[in-house]
Amino acid sequence: MPRRLTTFTAFLASLACTVLAALAFANNVSVLVRWRAAFVAAGGDADAIPRDISGAIPWLDWSAVDYSCVSTFIPFLGFLLFTVGLLRIIAGRRADPAHFPFFPSYDQLNVALGLVGTLWGIILIGYYDMETVSMASLMVCLHTALFSTLVAVVWVFLVSHPILVPLARRLLRESDLAVEEDDRGLEDLLDDLRAAADGVGAILAGEEE
Repeated sequence: MPRRLTTFTAFLASLACTVLAALAFANNVSVLVRWRAAFVAAGGDADAIPRDISGAIPWLDWSAVDYSCVSTFIPFLGFLLFTVGLLRIIAGRRADPAHFPFFPSYDQLNVALGLVGTLWGIILIGYYDMETVSMASLMVCLHTALFSTLVAVVWVFLVSHPILVPLARRLLRESDLAVEEDDRGLEDLLDDLRAAADGVGAILAGEEE
C-alpha cells in the first residue's frame, strides 16, 4: 500500500504539471496566432507590430517566449508521457524499464524540435521589412531561435534524465512490473513452447479421430 500511495502521489503531481504545461502550450499557440495576424496586418513593418501580445490565458504569457511553441510543447509532451507511464503502473501493466516511461527515440525528438525552433526563429527574420527591422524585432526572432534549443537541452539533461526517468523506473521496479529484455525472451520462448504443444495435441487428436 505505501508503494502504491507513493506512485499515486507522483501521478497526481505529474497530472497537475501536465495540465499546467498543456495550458501554457495552448496559450503559446494563441500568442503565435495573434502575433501572426498582427504581422500580416502590418505587412512585415516592425514599427507597426505590437511589442507585447497577450494570449488567451494572460497569466501564462511569461511562458510564451518563442513563436515556434517548441519551448512549451516539449514540457507538455514530457509530462504527458510521464503521467501515462505512472498510470500504467497504477493499472498494473508490465513494461520494459529500458525505455520507460518514454519511447526509444524520445531524446532525439526533443533535440530535433529544438533545432526546428532555432531554424524557424532565423527564418522569421527574413519576413520582416528590412527597412523597418529593429533590434526589438530581431530579439523576438532570437528568442524563438535560442529558447527552443535551450528548453530542449534543459529538459533532456536536467529534468528528464536525472529526475523523471529514474523515478519512473524505480516505481516500476518497486511495483514488480519491470520486464527485462531477458525476461521477455523467456516469456516468448515459453509462449512458443505452449503453442507448439497445442499444435502437437491438435495433430494427435486429429489422427485418433
